[in-house]
Amino acid sequence: GLNAISNKTDDEPFKNYNVIILDQALKNSSSMSFMNTNLTSLNSSISNVSGIFTQLYNKKNTHVLDANIKFSQNFENNKSGFSGKLSIKKNSGNYRYKLETFISDKNYDPNDIGFYSKSNEVINKLEFGYEQLKENKNFISSKYYFFANQESLFENKSFVNLYLEAETKFVFKNYLFLMGKISGHPFDKNDYYEARTGDFNTIVKKSKYLRLSAYSSSDFRKKFALDIGGGIQTNPLYQGYEYSWRVSPRYRFNNKFSTKYVLSVKNKFNDIGYSGTDTIANDAPVIAIRNTNMITNVLSGSYIINNKMDFSFKLRYHIDQVKNLSYHYIKDDGYLDLNNFLFLDIKNNYTTWTSDVSWNWWYSPGSQISIVWKNGIDIPDENINYTWIDNANQTLNSSKQNSISFKIVYYLDYLYLRNDKN
Repeated sequence: GLNAISNKTDDEPFKNYNVIILDQALKNSSSMSFMNTNLTSLNSSISNVSGIFTQLYNKKNTHVLDANIKFSQNFENNKSGFSGKLSIKKNSGNYRYKLETFISDKNYDPNDIGFYSKSNEVINKLEFGYEQLKENKNFISSKYYFFANQESLFENKSFVNLYLEAETKFVFKNYLFLMGKISGHPFDKNDYYEARTGDFNTIVKKSKYLRLSAYSSSDFRKKFALDIGGGIQTNPLYQGYEYSWRVSPRYRFNNKFSTKYVLSVKNKFNDIGYSGTDTIANDAPVIAIRNTNMITNVLSGSYIINNKMDFSFKLRYHIDQVKNLSYHYIKDDGYLDLNNFLFLDIKNNYTTWTSDVSWNWWYSPGSQISIVWKNGIDIPDENINYTWIDNANQTLNSSKQNSISFKIVYYLDYLYLRNDKN
């Protein structure tokens, strides 16, 4: 169980968060669990989410049935909803598969305690693959998989999207890892959320696409290792395309201290996205055709003090730039009205800097004490600055938010407390 109390503002002087989980182990490594989360204020109950989860394995542990069902209640707006998942998976042998169905009605909402971005959906998944389990003359291991996801609305079963992916992975004799992937949407996607109308009546058509990507890692047993990857994508609708790449060197100084750096770049051209509403045209949604540039830098490291204690840090610097090219209304069929567009010039340059330094002590099995210092800076700007150094100087010279958190976890096994004479 978990309990937390917050006191943010005078308007919301008291909130009480409760989480309870009961878990029962069954034979063959199977299990069944019950979960309940509840949010209350000083005067009344606000929301509640309950769920039942189960994993059932056969005797040989070659197949598993995974299922859950969850119910949400919001007492402030008198709404209740549900979601559920059912899957069967073969997780042993050379040939493997997984079949899964997920459903959620439009009123399911666990966001008072958790996070859930979409509702009113049905997702059907198919996964089939072959895995090389024994080393051969070419590879230590290899995998070949095919994935298919089909999405629709739960309420009226309208088509949303179809996603297809083929993937292969190899580990060579020198421990070089290589992955190749081809993925895409064969049809234009019906996005019921992008227009932000909340009524599932306004569709924004998003382009079908084809993406090619690859990723490679060198031998992690060595002091120096390198990850590198990238991909290209074509979006025929509105002549869009994108590319991305990522490089990540890591170095292990000794058995106690290691560091890792990540540089990731992703650029999209003629992408589309929600921009706002036109108050003159009865708050009609406005969609922008835009170019976006994202750059992420992460430097992290860890030092193992002893077998129960460690120290770690993570520094992250992120730039997200959006240059809107044109603004359009949405036609009845979901495509943008390219003949009529708005004359606006809005740009966004969003920069973030975060640093995390933590100390952890596992003072007993399952028990931990952590002290974490966080430093953060968020800078939204309407002027795009394409120079990294100028962006960094502006960020580091801005006001910062600092926080220190302390957490203690104590694992208590009730078997130790039983008065068992035997």
